[in-house]
Amino acid sequence: MRAGDGGDAAESGYRSGRYALALAHLGTPLQLSRSGGWLLRRPIGDSGFEDARGPYPILVCRDWSQVRADLESLPSTLASVTLVADPLGEWTAEGLKAAFPDVARPFKTHYMTDLREDLGRITARHHQRAARRALRHVSVEVCASPAEARADWIRLYGNLVVRHGIVGLAAFPEDSLSKQLDVPGLMLVRVRRGEATVGLVLWYLDGSVARYHLAAYSPEGYDIGASHAAFWFSLSELQRLGLTWAHLGGSAGLAMTQDGLDRFKRGWASGTCTAWLCGRILRQDIYEQLTARAGGASRGYFPAYRTPDGNP
Repeated sequence: MRAGDGGDAAESGYRSGRYALALAHLGTPLQLSRSGGWLLRRPIGDSGFEDARGPYPILVCRDWSQVRADLESLPSTLASVTLVADPLGEWTAEGLKAAFPDVARPFKTHYMTDLREDLGRITARHHQRAARRALRHVSVEVCASPAEARADWIRLYGNLVVRHGIVGLAAFPEDSLSKQLDVPGLMLVRVRRGEATVGLVLWYLDGSVARYHLAAYSPEGYDIGASHAAFWFSLSELQRLGLTWAHLGGSAGLAMTQDGLDRFKRGWASGTCTAWLCGRILRQDIYEQLTARAGGASRGYFPAYRTPDGNP
């Protein structure tokens, strides 16, 4: 498949070319043809060179044993590649270190829900009480036609950005938010109070796994605890559909923090897994030149010529 192609609709969620295209504001989609994953190639300032990063928030592949071969056949104009490996991927630490000899280390704890278990047993009591309380005021459903929710989704996510001061990768432009509703495998959960949409939650279903992607609520939705109603309904619906795992992700930002989002996810989880940060220098000569130019060798960040917000 060519870079920029929409991809095979059979590839769901984060493995889909449509998801990569939804992130085109971050870089040009580039398929890893052997492993089935996607990268985003991006210019490095005005240097005339490029590098590649994994999609937000993780790289999901069909065959992790082929990632090393894919990396070794990337264009010679790319200085480096950086990504966070899917914690549910069929990889080993040794395999990641072989494919990414420059950086391969545990990065963040992600939360998981075993959907074969009784939700009443594994869900925190506080979350259950909050869900019951919210469900007295709202109704929750799976959107039969996600396209009809575009305007609400853009509005609610805009509220989220303002409320939490979101910047960087998660500050998606409207076009990206819209395209994320077209990704194969989407389950869009809507929370209503009366006729008003007060919350939307995006899940991507991929085989036996459902991946929590994003959620946003109106001020009223926050006030009445719509997030708890949405998650109780979502996990129950995923059980009904026969999925095995709900991958809830980790905390926001570059480091594991005990923030509200972390506590929220932990309250629904039955266990954890670990996402690894991976990086590989593809052109040592270009990498060293760019690092010297940026004065970034002492930052402790990979790639050394970029800052944590992605700027060169």
